[in-house]
Amino acid sequence: MVIAAPAIFTSGNGQGIIENQDLSMNSQGNPAAAGSTIHIYATGEGLLIPDGVDGEFVSTSNPPRPVLAVTATIGGTNANISYAGTVPGSFEGFFEVDATIPAGTPAGENPVVITVGGIASTPVHVAVK
Repeated sequence: MVIAAPAIFTSGNGQGIIENQDLSMNSQGNPAAAGSTIHIYATGEGLLIPDGVDGEFVSTSNPPRPVLAVTATIGGTNANISYAGTVPGSFEGFFEVDATIPAGTPAGENPVVITVGGIASTPVHVAVK
């Protein structure tokens, strides 16, 4: 039995579907600053609290959160997570992780990995300035 299968959405070229702190899309032409918080969009977070049904719309005030521990690395360094759960006002199975890009992360494309319950996603890229 698979308890989680995290997968970060991509644009098809390795760039993650990630919003910068100002809610603009992250890209090589629009990188995020080290120390800023990015919004990483994914799926495969496993069981949620409160329970629900995949594809069901959820509230904006109390969106479901994963039962299992969620961590993230950016550029190979642990990132502080301020939120991990269903995208508020969306549907179950649409997972958001808000992570702060660690100070000292080099400029350019850096790998992002989300881990849920010890199971890691395939790396995608985030552009950092």
